[in-house]
Amino acid sequence: HDQVVGALDGFLAGGDTGARPERSAPVEAPLADVVRERDAEQAHVAIAWPAFPAGDPDRYPLAVANQILGGGAASRLFQEIREERGLAYSVWSAPSLYADCGVLSMYAGTSPDRLGEVLTLVDDIVAGVLAGGVTERELEVAIGYLAGSTELALEDSASRMARLGRSELSTAELLDIDEQLARLAKVTRPQVDEVLHRVLEGARTRVVVGPFSELP
Repeated sequence: HDQVVGALDGFLAGGDTGARPERSAPVEAPLADVVRERDAEQAHVAIAWPAFPAGDPDRYPLAVANQILGGGAASRLFQEIREERGLAYSVWSAPSLYADCGVLSMYAGTSPDRLGEVLTLVDDIVAGVLAGGVTERELEVAIGYLAGSTELALEDSASRMARLGRSELSTAELLDIDEQLARLAKVTRPQVDEVLHRVLEGARTRVVVGPFSELP
């Protein structure tokens, strides 16, 4: 270890490291609906809600909320749209958080004649989680999955470096794994419900690509 550090010192020491750029969140209001007509056998729909920057304390409840909403095979979107009704092969949600802003988005690919049903189901699922909140079982499964996937990613050096790089670029906070897992484990149902209201009650944008000129 000392030899490696010493070898790199001559390359990395000294010089102008630059200054962290000042970022400002977008000020333009998002469009409500966007349709891009394309002759295709499948319709693609993405729906997004503005979230918050990567340094926000609510990022851990949001990660858990997303896992419950559409982050995996046990999620509400996956179970209802794919498993129960077979309307889409690929359906998921994911947060993207940056230094100045963030977004929670979901995607589904479906047949054009079933797009209206998919859009209605997404609205129903969102309304349901806002009205009833998440369950204790959903919370337990989501935290367990996120903790496990975080630890498994440590087996890959590229994932380790990417994690550190994202933290340095977007939050200027480097957490060790134990602290990160501890923060995740402390997430409660009220925190998850609160962040769901914070994000999903905001303005949304729906973007559809497929063989039609307007939303059904």
